Amino acid sequence: MMQQMNFTKHNALRYQRGMTLIESLVAAVLLGVIFLGLTYALSRAMVSQRYNVTQSTFLQETRENLQTVGIQRLCDAGEAPASYNWLPVAVQVSKSCSDSTVTVDIPGLQRDVITHKLSLVSSDNDDNQQLFGGNGEVFFGER
Repeated sequence: MMQQMNFTKHNALRYQRGMTLIESLVAAVLLGVIFLGLTYALSRAMVSQRYNVTQSTFLQETRENLQTVGIQRLCDAGEAPASYNWLPVAVQVSKSCSDSTVTVDIPGLQRDVITHKLSLVSSDNDDNQQLFGGNGEVFFGER
């Protein structure tokens, strides 16, 4: 025979309190998972922002050095590119220059113009990987 359960008002309240407790525990677990996901997304965004700021500052300093020194002096005079000491680690930059002749031909005038192609690359090492992310190379120029 099956026993019938008699729910009195007291038993019903205890059952309701138990269900409310379980619901609140599930809600707390769900909130914890959501906050962990948001924390992870925020940390990845902060790391990406740090790499972007470092790379942008490196490129701005490179542009400033090119404006003050000039491509002509770097390529023709053999002057070494400046090292970047404003970062936590001094970043050394290697350069590569190549010249090409472009012929400009318009009716009545023909000229040969020498153009310089300059490439500046940061070295690939562990310190630069921590600064710039990826393989640690920041390339400034044409490939």
